[in-house]
Amino acid sequence: MKKIKVFALAAMTVFLTGCVTTSEIKEEIETTPVEKEIETEKKEIKVVSISETFYNTLMDTDFILQSSPKRTSVGKAFDGSYVLRVQDADGNARTAFPITVSYPSSRVNDVITYATVNLVSNEDGLVTFTPSVPEYPFNDKVTFYATPDPSDQKSAQIALDFSVQSAFEVRSSTVFKSGVLFVWDMNEKGKATANSTAILTEFRNRGIYAGNAPVSDSSYITKSTAELYKANKEMLDGSGTAYLISGVVEFLKPVYEEDGLQVCELRAPLTCIDMKNGKILYETTVTNTATGKTYWYAVQNCKDELAKKFVDAVIYGMQ
Repeated sequence: MKKIKVFALAAMTVFLTGCVTTSEIKEEIETTPVEKEIETEKKEIKVVSISETFYNTLMDTDFILQSSPKRTSVGKAFDGSYVLRVQDADGNARTAFPITVSYPSSRVNDVITYATVNLVSNEDGLVTFTPSVPEYPFNDKVTFYATPDPSDQKSAQIALDFSVQSAFEVRSSTVFKSGVLFVWDMNEKGKATANSTAILTEFRNRGIYAGNAPVSDSSYITKSTAELYKANKEMLDGSGTAYLISGVVEFLKPVYEEDGLQVCELRAPLTCIDMKNGKILYETTVTNTATGKTYWYAVQNCKDELAKKFVDAVIYGMQ
């Protein structure tokens, strides 16, 4: 009986040893080099990001501005619409293509706020944008771009890189009414010399009726806007004058020589005042740099160029 027990134990040992060997063989089969190679290939599959897909789409897309309205004035509707065509590289219309339009909507002096509207191209690939009647003057741009995915920051910059712009011009409705100027030329020492003839002439060349303010005392340059308004109001009351523009044309630094030429740098802070109530309609500062062979030519060139910027600022900035 004792011999039988020993035999049985030995048999079990052989059996268990056989099981372990079989398990090792199975494990070895399951991790063959072929399977490992397949797993490696799966890991190398490239996932294209949202921004890459967006970029590739725009690389195969053309935005063509077909028409734009002419400039208008505050309170007056544009004479037409902006029309954009969206097409692929072969010229075929892209339908139902999402487009965002950004345009100036309001302002406080030179701080402009922009509004956006989301549109979709029609069956002809056309996107039509008709602005509402403008309430503020602008000399700005309207921008058309593919609507980016809001969850992807890179797409926003990509959209702007492929954007199309057009002029968005709205003139002041006040500037072409009667106005007066209290704008003085200053010399290099900061003393007033005379009313700015360059700026007055530029206003008249643009078809804007303006004359020098009745108050001609240069001491008002350093007085408050309220004091200047009151002094002129008393003399202009009942004349129908709509606005007063005050300012100075001053040297940023003395005229200097550079590369054999005289260089002049000027600036002109300006304030537009409503002559009905003294309200400030617009404030800004324009600057300019010009050169000339002589001191006189440099200064005169700079004043003439500055005058154009000055009048532009008023036309497209005064409420």
